Amino acid sequence: MKKIKMISFILMTLIPFLTASYVHAAKYTFEPRLNINSYYTDNLFQDPDDEQDDIVTSVTLGLAAGVETKTAGLDAYFDPRYQFYNDFNELNRWLYSAGLNGFVDITKNTRLSLYDRFAKRDDQLSSDQINSVRSGDPTASLDPTVRQGRGSYWRNTADIRLEHQFGANNTFFASYNNELLRNDESDRYEDSDGHRGDIGVTYYWSPKWGFDISGTYVRGLFDPSDDFIGIPTDDFNAWGGSLRLIRNINRRTKGFAEYTYSHLTYDNGPIFSVAPTPGSPEIVLNQDYDVHAPQIGVEYAIQDDLTLTASGGWFWRANDITDNDDGPVINFLLRKELQRGGVRLEAGAGYDFSFFTAQNLGFTRFYRVGITGDYEIFRRFYGDIYGAYRRNEFLDEIPQRDDDRYLVGGGFTWQPIRWASIRLGYALNKVDSNFRANSYTENRFLLNLSFAPDLPYRALF
Repeated sequence: MKKIKMISFILMTLIPFLTASYVHAAKYTFEPRLNINSYYTDNLFQDPDDEQDDIVTSVTLGLAAGVETKTAGLDAYFDPRYQFYNDFNELNRWLYSAGLNGFVDITKNTRLSLYDRFAKRDDQLSSDQINSVRSGDPTASLDPTVRQGRGSYWRNTADIRLEHQFGANNTFFASYNNELLRNDESDRYEDSDGHRGDIGVTYYWSPKWGFDISGTYVRGLFDPSDDFIGIPTDDFNAWGGSLRLIRNINRRTKGFAEYTYSHLTYDNGPIFSVAPTPGSPEIVLNQDYDVHAPQIGVEYAIQDDLTLTASGGWFWRANDITDNDDGPVINFLLRKELQRGGVRLEAGAGYDFSFFTAQNLGFTRFYRVGITGDYEIFRRFYGDIYGAYRRNEFLDEIPQRDDDRYLVGGGFTWQPIRWASIRLGYALNKVDSNFRANSYTENRFLLNLSFAPDLPYRALF
């Protein structure tokens, strides 16, 4: 609740600032909305053995509002919902999501923008996350680690960014990002704070040649409770950067070569333990490392409604003590826009850092593939389908943990009138892990009723 009050305070503080000099040209918008969401699940707690079914229903009465002038704007939303369970009534509770977006044009070519997103949930695969997967990236929208049970948690992500354009294609930016995670189930999950700063330049010295250069610093802070079960995550500093050389081949095609470097250092240094058996490798936790990742790629607009982005390379992680790790870096994205819908296909491989997640599992090698599609079958009657597979190899876990994760679903949406819609859907969430406690299968059957004006209410002053 403190975070919600903070967002409201920021909104009330910034609106006068943004509109004081331009009140005669300000445009205000206002959108109330009602959402009723209900689903049946055959594995409420995502348990590998004791599968409990239930019907979960939530009612959300939300509000979005905004104000915009020629040189500034701010919009915010607040969506409180009450969620209740048919069988497990002791889990009934209030949950929230809220956020704001704002910008100020300091000069004609310089913009300061900010956003904040807050969400209190008790479910790793909530309805808003399913909607995110349906409408966007099916393989990167979800936490790659596993959260089980129904303990509530909240996450807040804030970002402020300054961007300046000093040529037709030349830009400079600097940004700061803050991510907070707080968990009620403190014996299973750690609280965390992530601070990230980025700075970068895109510059073309000719119509065909240019480069992107950027630098990043990350500070990770973790706060396990006294009753936390597991090995606490050590605080760390990480920094790195990337350099991309760009070649505009023609109007539709762009090629690039890129090198990315990352370095991570733990605050308290490595932890050594005795080898489990004579002659076996010594176990080392929290060792520092460097990551190198060169790759080449192409962006190709095959047609106006068909685009392809593809790149490939290799990464290797140079560990301070143990043997190094490596793997492919692949990104493939094909998008086809249809007259009444669209299809998105992607595949990839590479590495990321599983920090500030449900489980802080460190350096991760992954492989992924996904597809989303939507189509207007009849007037105001839509169908959508999505599917994703991702294999996560958590290389810092001892012994190494490997998870295969599947997310499959689809549904039909009918919009009988412009301000109301009904959706029936299905979602499968499945994890196969070499640690059985992290494996589960869950099937959901969903019904959603949404009511909102087709256009926000507007007023000019």
